[in-house]
Parts: sequence; C-alpha cells; structure tokens
Amino acid sequence: MLTALVLVPLAGAALVLSGRRWSLGMGSRRIATLAASATLAAALSAWLLTALDGSVIVARWPWATPVGVPVGLQGDALGLSFALLSAVSTLAAVLLHPADESRRTTVQLAGLLAAGGAANLCFVAGDLVTFLAGWEAAALIPATVVAAGDRGDGAAIAAARRMTIYLFAGSIGLVLALAQVAVRHHDVAGTWSIAFGDLADVAIAPTAQPWLAAGLLAACLSRLPLVPLHGWVGPAVSAAPASAALLVVAVVAKTGLYGLVRIVWMFVPDALATVAPMLVWLSFATLLYAGLGALLQVEARRLAAWLSIAGGAFACAGFAARALLTTTSPSLYAAAFGIGQALGAAALVAAAAMFEARRGPLLRSEAGGAAVAMPRWGWLLAAAALALAVAPVGVAFPAFVALMQTLVEAPLPARGSALALMATGAALWPIALASFVVTAFGRSPIDRNRALRDLSTRERAAALVLIAAIVLPGLAAIVWHPWERGGYRGATVEIDAGEER
Repeated sequence: MLTALVLVPLAGAALVLSGRRWSLGMGSRRIATLAASATLAAALSAWLLTALDGSVIVARWPWATPVGVPVGLQGDALGLSFALLSAVSTLAAVLLHPADESRRTTVQLAGLLAAGGAANLCFVAGDLVTFLAGWEAAALIPATVVAAGDRGDGAAIAAARRMTIYLFAGSIGLVLALAQVAVRHHDVAGTWSIAFGDLADVAIAPTAQPWLAAGLLAACLSRLPLVPLHGWVGPAVSAAPASAALLVVAVVAKTGLYGLVRIVWMFVPDALATVAPMLVWLSFATLLYAGLGALLQVEARRLAAWLSIAGGAFACAGFAARALLTTTSPSLYAAAFGIGQALGAAALVAAAAMFEARRGPLLRSEAGGAAVAMPRWGWLLAAAALALAVAPVGVAFPAFVALMQTLVEAPLPARGSALALMATGAALWPIALASFVVTAFGRSPIDRNRALRDLSTRERAAALVLIAAIVLPGLAAIVWHPWERGGYRGATVEIDAGEER
C-alpha cells in the first residue's frame, strides 16, 4: 500500500512520457488522471487504516537494501495525512493542466506525477535514504516543471533557478545533520542503521544539539518558508504553469512543515525547547509581513503565495509554542492546520487558473479595482468577517482553535505584544482574500455567468476535488478528531513489498 504511493505515480509518469508506444490508445491526460486517482485511493485507504486505531504500516524493500542496511517505508497518521494532501493536490493539478498532446505538455504532466510520488516518498519514509531522496526530489522536480513552463521571457527559468538555490542551500544543513545522527548511532550501538525507529533512540549530546538544530531548521524554514527565506515562493507561483503553482503552495512548502514536525522534534527536542521562543517571534514577524504582502497583492497567484507563507508561519508558531508546554509531540495540530491551509491556497490557485484561461491573469485592476468594486464597505466587512470565520478551512478549524489556545498558554515574554502581532497578521490576509472575492464577483452578472458556463469538465472536476478535500474532513471533524491519534504507537501492520499480511 505504501509502495503504491510512490510507484504508481512514477509508473504513470513513465507511461505518459512513453507517448503512444505503451499508452494502450489512451492520451497522456487520461493516463495521468488514472495514475493520480489510484494514488489518491491508496493514500486514503492507508490513512484510514492508521487514523482509526493509531497503527503504523511498514513496507520493507529487500531489493533496495544497500550493504545490509534496511531500507523501506513507514507510515503513521501524521505522515499519511501529508501524503493524502499530496495525492489530492496532484490529482487537482493534473486536471487543471492543458489537455493538448504537445511534447511540452506531456513532459509537464509526467513531472506533476513524479513530483507527487517524490513528496509521498518523503512523507512515508522509514529511513534516512528514502527521506532524503524524497525531500530533494520533491523540490527538484517541481522546479523543473516551473522552468518548463517558460513563455519565452525567462521569468519561469529565473524563478526555477531561485527556487532551486534557496531550497538546496537549506538542504545542505539537513544532510550534514542527519549524517551526524547516523554516525552517533554507530558510535553508541556499534552497528550502522539509517532506520528512523533506531535513530529516534539515539541520545544526542546537549552540546551538539544546537548545531544539529541549526542545520535542520535552516532546511525546514526555507521551505515553509519564514522571513527572510521566503524569496523563492512569489516568483515561482507567479511564473509557473497553474498546475505547478498549485503543487508549490500545497506540497513543496508543506515538506518544510513536515520536516519540522517530524525530523526536528525527533532528533533535537532539547535544542528545540531552547530556540522555540525565537522561532515563535520569527513566525509572528513572518505572519505580519505575509499579511501585509497579501493585502498589497494585485495578482491572485501571488496572493495565494502569501497565504501559503502566512499559514506556514502560523503553524510554525503553534508548533514552537507547544514545544514549550509539553513533552509529547506538538506536531499533530500544527500539521492539521497546515494541511487545511494548503488546500485553501491550492483552491485559490485553481480559481485563478480558471480565470486566466479565459481573461488572462486575475488582477484587481482588471476586475474593476478595489475602490470601484467595493463602494459599499458593508460588503467588505461582511466578506472579511466570513473569511475570518472560515479561514482555517475544513479539517484545519479544530487545529486552529488548539493552536490559538497553545499560543495563549505558552510562557512567552511580552505576551500581549506577541498576541497583538499575531492577531494583526492573522487578520490581514483574510481581508485581502475577501477583497479579491468581492472584486472578482464585482463584474457584471453577464460576464460572471458566462465564466461559470465556460468551465470545462476537467476544471469542474478539479474544483470538486479541492472542495471535497476542504469540506468533507471539516464535517467529519465535528464528531471525530483523527489527528489526536497516530504517532509511532499502537499496533504495527507489516507489509512487505509485493505481499500484504
């Protein structure tokens, strides 16, 4: 089941690239849709299996074992929640992508599938090799897809170059830190192991933890991203094909949150408690900065980029504050909020793409302008209030409440100033989102109705996938809180590659 999360999208990408030779008469669009749908079904099945009873699924790969060191996958409710986000986003991205059979479109479709498979490899990795392979590929493949969408002005290539520099520079510290953990395990146990189950028990000396924490945080915060490591997001989302932009805000940025809640907490909890106050303040500053950036944006895609930054900053603040309060993992609520917020940003990118296909970029000026489209401030206030109420969409709402409570209870200096900063930043980006809603629907009813009628079947399907992913978990959360379960505890269901039992 876990192996399917990785191999199915990669096999789909290979079939798409093969053209008509192995396509069995199906176009690249249909092959990509079938592969993404099968991946989503596997992710949902695995997530339900782990969320219901807190079990852990293990997939062992004997054929991929280097020099006697076991390699494989391991999925719990936390990792599979991120894999489910990746599967939903990949399917929506495939449905949004142009349907022509040109070579460029085919390569980009294959890249979307491969990016989803790489992200899944990162989220369900059971050891250092699979995690690092998925971590790096989840950034490199989307950057390649971004560059492939260049329209001749060089903007997409420049954005992809910047994205690669930011993300791979941060990854240097991650690789060095994880190598040091493996060496430390060998020194203590006398044998080599790269499995997370073994490495999690390694006691890192307090004097070494700050250096390891610095390397791990540099990698994770550059992907979330927090200020001043955010410079790659806006250009990538603005210049990329809409499908690739959706993956950037929904998946690539959330690999940073996953690394924070999984890797940092696992290996350097003592150092995390030391740097947590600084991390909270940095997150607050990023939240305010992203809120101002969202309020000033004139392009819907860049607004989605700033929303992604703001959501990652808030989840990071809640995670760091919770690390000050508890000795148990503070990751589950932060992950739930981050996943819900990622789906909201992805939905905004999808909506912008549907407008772009018919009218060009969705800009405030072309939608009538804020001053023209919002002459009655009552409409703005009503929309802002609605946006504030539903901003932590769907599954994220209970997590939003928990994060707010955590931030209030955390022993932060100058609590009043910190919470005021957080409240200001949190209020700005929903108001910016509300202004876009009002300006987009400020057109004449004739234009608006024609835009709705012009939606193609695949665009409607992409919208339905995202809406279902946002709304259905939220309805389920009214009576059931699956993220309160999970973690590496409970029964373990072992699944060898090619065999289930």
